[in-house]
Amino acid sequence: MFNLLYKKYKNDILKFSAWEEFKKLRFYEKAFLIEVIFCAILEYFFAFISKLNGFVVVLVILLFCFIAFKVKRNKTEEQNRIIYEVIKPEATKRMQQMIVLLKEFNIDISDDQQLDRLIERAKKEQINYDVLLDLKAPSVSVATYILLPALTLFLQRLFEKSGLMEMVQRILLLLVLCGIAVVVIYSFSNIFKELFNKDFRNLDCFIKDIEDIRDFHNKAFLIKQEINGK
Repeated sequence: MFNLLYKKYKNDILKFSAWEEFKKLRFYEKAFLIEVIFCAILEYFFAFISKLNGFVVVLVILLFCFIAFKVKRNKTEEQNRIIYEVIKPEATKRMQQMIVLLKEFNIDISDDQQLDRLIERAKKEQINYDVLLDLKAPSVSVATYILLPALTLFLQRLFEKSGLMEMVQRILLLLVLCGIAVVVIYSFSNIFKELFNKDFRNLDCFIKDIEDIRDFHNKAFLIKQEINGK
């Protein structure tokens, strides 16, 4: 029965479209996202052709865009808009959909034991759906015995017969590239999880939705009354 509940949860509640989410963004958010992608492409291009000046200029532009984005996002009026126009309506709608789904399976939202059992079952299912679990140990071995020696050889060739200033420039360039790589990987980690471990992430959302109903009983009860009154 849990599998049926989970399937309906994915089909009825987890309706996600990257394009639809992109269209909901404000103009400054879209502009920032496009700027980041464009600057990242330019950074790798200048690094590939060893143009340090162009690399630094694009990096400065990228930092300026990031600072401007943070300033705009952290303004009080923008934070209030996000809270009341995005977060609050989405959270209320999500809880309403979840209550309707649980009601369909005769699950009492005021019964903490029932909700806790659902959470425990979902956590057990996560282990079964974690397709990356078996790849973690081989990935560490590949990184230790293949990637690390290859990187060491690459760095040895990169810095041999280099003057002091040239070596410093290459080290700085390498550090910046590593920093950008870390930021890009971190930023797109959710996309990787979505591609390779989708059900694990979906079950995590399911657990959080159940916990919201359990932790905010009064709000959930009011929403339930509104649903029953329709």
